[in-house]
Amino acid sequence: MGLDKHLVEEVVQFFYSQVRKNLSKLTHPRIVLPGLGTFTVRKQKLKNQVKKNSDILNNLDPTKFNDYKVHRSVREKLERLTSMQEIISKEEEERRSFKTNKDGKTD
Repeated sequence: MGLDKHLVEEVVQFFYSQVRKNLSKLTHPRIVLPGLGTFTVRKQKLKNQVKKNSDILNNLDPTKFNDYKVHRSVREKLERLTSMQEIISKEEEERRSFKTNKDGKTD
């Protein structure tokens, strides 16, 4: 194609770094990658991660210098996880509501 190898490498690296960032930051319950498929947050794994991080958070003492940094990062992760749980619950409720309205409608 006549493209500079270094430029293509930089574009691919940027693309996959953004994909990795979106997957790890839990920006949306589903991320569609053309040609690769759809990555979906699994509800049970999310629930397990919330429990695990809650347990970790409860065992840390934020008043201790050594625990503070870990406490802060775990708390932020737990906030992202619970936010994702709320988004998934809201989407499920919207789907149920839509299905109920669709099935209950008479024309």
